[in-house]
Amino acid sequence: MSRSISALDARKFMQEYIINMETKEELKNMPKNSFYLKGQPGVGKSDIVKQLTAYIGEKLNKKAILRDVRLLNMSNVEVRGIPAANADKTKAVWLKPEIFDFDPSDDVIYVLFLDELSACPPSLQASAYQIVLDRRIGEFKIPDNVYIIAAGNRVMDKSVAYKMPKALANRLIQLEIGVDFDAWKVWAMQNSINEKIIGFLNFKKSMLCPKDDGKQGDAFATPRSWEIASRLLTIYGSNNVDDIGDLLAGTIGDGAYSEFSQYTKIYTSLPNIDDILDGKDIECPRNPSVLYALCSSLSTRVMKVNTKQLENILRFTDKMSDEFAVLTVKDMMLVKGAAAKLQKTPYFKEWSKARTSLILD
Repeated sequence: MSRSISALDARKFMQEYIINMETKEELKNMPKNSFYLKGQPGVGKSDIVKQLTAYIGEKLNKKAILRDVRLLNMSNVEVRGIPAANADKTKAVWLKPEIFDFDPSDDVIYVLFLDELSACPPSLQASAYQIVLDRRIGEFKIPDNVYIIAAGNRVMDKSVAYKMPKALANRLIQLEIGVDFDAWKVWAMQNSINEKIIGFLNFKKSMLCPKDDGKQGDAFATPRSWEIASRLLTIYGSNNVDDIGDLLAGTIGDGAYSEFSQYTKIYTSLPNIDDILDGKDIECPRNPSVLYALCSSLSTRVMKVNTKQLENILRFTDKMSDEFAVLTVKDMMLVKGAAAKLQKTPYFKEWSKARTSLILD
């Protein structure tokens, strides 16, 4: 079984690689390597390349450009360029494809993303040899301000994928992207994923990306399809997921939808969130599934409430077990800006002092 890492860790590795190569003088003349992200569909391979591009542009204070190239849509000739006669019509020259036209200036940095590389037949994958090893496209040299990342599905995923020739595989730094719930939740809390989805997956982490039991239909649960499901809940604005059940089942699959739908019925037994925000003395539920739902409902509101309401949330968590109280606050702290907001809340110091060992765990 091959080693796998989370999408978040893969992104961090590649970000650090690019930033070090760009900023450390002793690395300026070192040859650049290319990365290959492999994993089942929907685990976020393409997304992390987009996030990485934005990040390095901000950190390096450069214009960062993502050049997404699908070699599958090209022929071997198109990858090299179109042949044409020179000025005196005595020789053939190759016209560089526009998608490989890069600005070599110092204030620009590129990520050349060869997505779906494994979907290319071996003859076309061979065209990538020169790109990833020699950093050339036909007669044209790829500038030093271009970093190459490729991605593709694995043959075992029963998607469109060809076994990569060893000559190409050996030229790439290969990172297998696995599904890591904790890393996904960091992303979910920072990207406003629906609180019911976060609550459900907190309750049943295995449903983030269930193993294929051979009965999966065309729709199935992955981090990507849960993100789409979250968008649907926002677009249709329904509190009852069954109102758009056909759409959700067509996104995350019948099995995942059935369990998610059943779980969301517990929201009818949640305490009134406005009462908690107002500091009213109300009873805290004890059922674990209800508590997971309540934790996600409270934590996703961290940036929407004022200081007094946030303090009321913290005081309400005193009625929970330490496990759920800490889960609520840890999830809050995943949201950008929430840690600073919590620090400014008068009761937070007392709250955290009582649970220091649990918070640091």
